Amino acid sequence: MQWIDVQAKRERNLGLKHKNRKGNVIPAKEMKNPCKEGCRNKCREKISEQRRKEVFEEFWKIGDHTRQWDYIARCVKAIDKKQIKKKGESRRNFSRKYNIILKNNEILVCKTMFLNTFGISEQWVITALDKILKTGFVEEDKRGKHNTRVNKINNEIINSIKQHIELFPVIPSHYTRKTSTKMYLEEGLNISIMHRLYLEYMQRNNFTQTTTLRQYRDIFNTQYNIGFFKPKKDQCNICAVYAAATPEDKSKMQEKYEKHKVDKEAARSLKDLDKEAAKNDKSVCASCFHLQKVLATPQSAVSQFYYKSKLATYNFTIYDVGNNEGYCYVWNEIIAKRGPNEISSAILHFLKTQKDKGVTKVILYSDNCGGQNRNRFIFSMFCYASMSLNLEIIHRFLELRHTQNEGDSMHSVIEHAKKHQPAIYTPDQWVMLIRMAKVSGRPYIVKEMSQNDFFSFKEKVKLENWKKDRRKKIKNKSNKRASFLPNEIKFKYGYNEEFKSIQLKVCKRRNIKTSNMDYQKNLPLLYSSSLAIDCKKLKGLLELCKTNALPKMYHNYYYSLLPKEEKEKKKKGKSFTREIMESVSDNNNEYEDYLSIIESN
Repeated sequence: MQWIDVQAKRERNLGLKHKNRKGNVIPAKEMKNPCKEGCRNKCREKISEQRRKEVFEEFWKIGDHTRQWDYIARCVKAIDKKQIKKKGESRRNFSRKYNIILKNNEILVCKTMFLNTFGISEQWVITALDKILKTGFVEEDKRGKHNTRVNKINNEIINSIKQHIELFPVIPSHYTRKTSTKMYLEEGLNISIMHRLYLEYMQRNNFTQTTTLRQYRDIFNTQYNIGFFKPKKDQCNICAVYAAATPEDKSKMQEKYEKHKVDKEAARSLKDLDKEAAKNDKSVCASCFHLQKVLATPQSAVSQFYYKSKLATYNFTIYDVGNNEGYCYVWNEIIAKRGPNEISSAILHFLKTQKDKGVTKVILYSDNCGGQNRNRFIFSMFCYASMSLNLEIIHRFLELRHTQNEGDSMHSVIEHAKKHQPAIYTPDQWVMLIRMAKVSGRPYIVKEMSQNDFFSFKEKVKLENWKKDRRKKIKNKSNKRASFLPNEIKFKYGYNEEFKSIQLKVCKRRNIKTSNMDYQKNLPLLYSSSLAIDCKKLKGLLELCKTNALPKMYHNYYYSLLPKEEKEKKKKGKSFTREIMESVSDNNNEYEDYLSIIESN
């Protein structure tokens, strides 16, 4: 009963002022002037203005369209005409007699008096009489109750819309994947572009029937949990729940909410103090680090690109807030993944550059992503860096869901620069774009990562005893700050709590003789060869080469990619690489060249 359409219908049936679906205001029904003097029915003498007003009000108080039609049909009689003209000369072969009923007495009036008294049009009368059944009853109002809609799109069109929507590759949000199952489309798409691509898709497949933008949008919104943008961060659960709570619930949550606000302000205050310290002391470096959302490769305005899964290019950014310098560590999924070892390797490179500048104390701020920032591999790297580089390293975590920092501006500048780039065909073009993204001030320092820059900290973790604190595991999820000194780790679970300290010692494991010197030895490389990519993704990229949507000069790069072989295909003795090429390649030379590259690798 609270729906806007239901309220509008109720107000309309009562003759009240209301808004229609377009938002236009429809004025309330009003009784109009009676018929002119000299009417042959002498309507003015038969019924007074007061009586007319009573009839008008009683009619609109009914509030039910079917009963109102029933009343009109009772008042109006259709009778045969006394004189019938020749066929085709008259628009109807009957006449109507209009009556106004007062105290069960029918008072004959003219059409003008009848319509103006009730404030209705002649169409009301036509519809009411048309709805009289053989039984003499008026049919109910069937508006909105038809089982078969005349304009309903058929199942074939609905299936074609679903098939088209499912052609677009989707990815989960980097920030909301734990709390939401919603998937997101590639940046640059919207419902209007998708509908335009749908019309082109239907035309290519020789379909004559299509659907409107509204129908396409309805199916997209009601049958798919897909969005067009990746949200920058989760909404803060504590703040959102508190804002929507009742006064009674707010009083229960008040203590938790106040602590949350205090922690948020404490983290930001500490960051401001560290920022000032870094500006005044060149031996101190205060920085924020964050992984930018995935940069898809290749990108182009050509419609064919929207239907293909792309290579993932990663940009890990570190912003030195004291010197206003931005560092970008760029690689793609052929080089490495984006796990804790990769993030640790990029931060280690940054720490080495700061050590070379004479820095002795590095303060780092990050969000609370457990898979990348708050884990034992990151802590292991900090332990290793502190011992091998003789650095004091402090890692502080901003309050959950309130992790905005100066480093976010780097991502914004890069995304703005992308809008002016017509197309990007290979990952190395992202490197050039990032280098040129900042038009004023210092350009970003870009490090194009190779596999020789990624190290494994797995063995270091096995040798450490930092996981234990008085026979209890350190609670990584509750950690607000960790400080790493050579041979010592300090940490605390609250911004205003006292530090806890443990001595970093190399574990003495059975049959393994280790020492601190062994711990500081060179790190093993994380990868030994290029990574293979998903077969479906590779097939889509090769199809772009086949149709020359990708310029010819970039084909060799994509032909050099290695697919992940399927176990089932291997058992059957058929190479999935050969199957891919057989389905997309029309050029025998390119096909043979590609197979020779695969075999050589």
